[in-house]
Amino acid sequence: MDWATLPIDKLGVVGIVVVFGLLVARGSLVPRIVVKDLTTSRDERIKELAAERDARTSANEALMEALRVRDEQLRELMELAKTANALLGALTKGREI
Repeated sequence: MDWATLPIDKLGVVGIVVVFGLLVARGSLVPRIVVKDLTTSRDERIKELAAERDARTSANEALMEALRVRDEQLRELMELAKTANALLGALTKGREI
């Protein structure tokens, strides 16, 4: 429906009330306080979600740093294990039991 071409002067008072009633019933026309409440609750929810996202991001970064440290320690441990294995192999090479 094109609202610009709506003949308001031919509707009369009853027609205008009916049009406004239909707009309210369809949800196209709502009171300002309802829109304000919806906007406020939406903004609060967005803030909560942003805070939750930031907390998860920082927790993920901490986890990734812990995994990097663990990987470095495992690399060092593997080098020590290789060295110990080579040493034990060299010690037992001359001795055949």
